[in-house]
Amino acid sequence: MSHHDDPGPDTLHCVCCGEPRARAELDRLLWCEPCVERARAAADRKGWLVGLALGAVTAGWIWGVLRPSSLVLGGWVATV
Repeated sequence: MSHHDDPGPDTLHCVCCGEPRARAELDRLLWCEPCVERARAAADRKGWLVGLALGAVTAGWIWGVLRPSSLVLGGWVATV
């Protein structure tokens, strides 16, 4: 085993990417900062997509089932 294979006592591997990191660079779930940022960005994108899809379904339901009058249509659009 070479010196580079032995990461040392204060080094752990990120459970997401597997890269060796100093213990201080990992969060409580043993994720490194780049992996945390990638996961947050992915969750942000998915959250927006789900929110937009639910908004579109809600708007379709309001338009197709409730059939609001043109007097209150702006209020429904603003609410959705």
